[in-house]
Amino acid sequence: MEQNFLDFTLANLPQLLRDANNGARNTIPITSNFTLFKYFTGTAAVNFTELWYLERINYFFNPAEQRVDRNIEQGFNRVSFFNSSFALNTNIYGFYKFKRSKRVETVRHHMQPTFSFNFTPDFSDPRRGFFQRVQTDSLGNTQLFSRHQGFVFGSAPLGEARSLGINIRNTVEAKLLNRSDTAANRTRKIPILQTLNIATNYNFAADSFQLAPVNINTRTAFFDNKLNVNLSATFDPYASGTFRNAQGQEITRRINEFAFTRGQGLARLRNATLNVTGSLNPRRADRNPGQMRDELTNDFINQGGIMNEFVENEITRIVNDPTLYIDWEIPWNLGFGYNIVYSVQGNGMTNLTQALNLNGDVSISEKWKINFNSGIDFSTRQVTQSMIGIARNLHCWTMNINWIPFGRFTSYNIDIRVNSAMLQDLKVSRRRSFFDR
Repeated sequence: MEQNFLDFTLANLPQLLRDANNGARNTIPITSNFTLFKYFTGTAAVNFTELWYLERINYFFNPAEQRVDRNIEQGFNRVSFFNSSFALNTNIYGFYKFKRSKRVETVRHHMQPTFSFNFTPDFSDPRRGFFQRVQTDSLGNTQLFSRHQGFVFGSAPLGEARSLGINIRNTVEAKLLNRSDTAANRTRKIPILQTLNIATNYNFAADSFQLAPVNINTRTAFFDNKLNVNLSATFDPYASGTFRNAQGQEITRRINEFAFTRGQGLARLRNATLNVTGSLNPRRADRNPGQMRDELTNDFINQGGIMNEFVENEITRIVNDPTLYIDWEIPWNLGFGYNIVYSVQGNGMTNLTQALNLNGDVSISEKWKINFNSGIDFSTRQVTQSMIGIARNLHCWTMNINWIPFGRFTSYNIDIRVNSAMLQDLKVSRRRSFFDR
């Protein structure tokens, strides 16, 4: 296919600016941290954003073709909008002492509730110039169009948002008495629940389904953190009803009534996931996956972030990616994971999947490691996507060569990345996948 290129010269500069997807974004974040009544920590933030463009779209209804057409209006224009947030959290501690127990001394419960409020005004009023309401057919129906659709920085947010977020984090641990009198420490701590999070939010601006599903996730560990158990579930506070469509078929869908008003309990289980992971190696790493998850979560919350399903998935992806964190001081490591997922679809149908994953690595020298990742999907009775790779320690950098030899997505990639976890996005990659064949 022939491609046309335009030389970058002063003579071609006007055409390059005219045809380029250009723009500028200016952001002013204002954040303030404060302490309220000694025991509450608050964070207030306002983010102002202004986008600059050299053109915008004009829409109009074409009666001859019965469609919406558009043309480009040249000229400098601005898109200004803002959003604000306020978060308040505190720490609550509870202790229970076992006076008659010879083994358990104390159980401690740490609760960290966080309440956050987010507000974003509605910038869809056509008088602002960011959106345009246009007739779409001969019946007079209209639709709202963004005048910067497809532009490099997009446009102002559509619709108002006023939401109250609630997140409660819990940890429960026990202090045990050592059986041996010669032990250096008289007591030791063991986790009962390393974390138990409950989160939801309420959108005051929504006209229906204002209360979001309740997300619950918990994690604990056994055998000195050699075995980790993660359980997460999502509960829908709204009921489901049965209706008949135009074809007379019976369908199940969500309705804007709370589940308890329809006799369906406090909430309906939408999905649940159980994940059991463990590892065997001659020496434990400095941080296990649970500790790494806690560190990432605490850093995100301390920076004013609000935990939600997307953030939880991103933290899980970082923790579970074996190519991001390699301990070169461990000569070999064998890990396993069992995952079971239960979900309820919108039509009421249920789905259950389960899989077993194996991964590991072995050092063939001080600077070289061979690693692998494979598993079995019990639902389909097939081998999951398998990978074999080689890692090379380059002092401050690590080179990874990974190969997926069989299956639907055969590919290979070569990555050279910084060892620091803070700079994992700083890397050089070469990839070839099944799309390139």
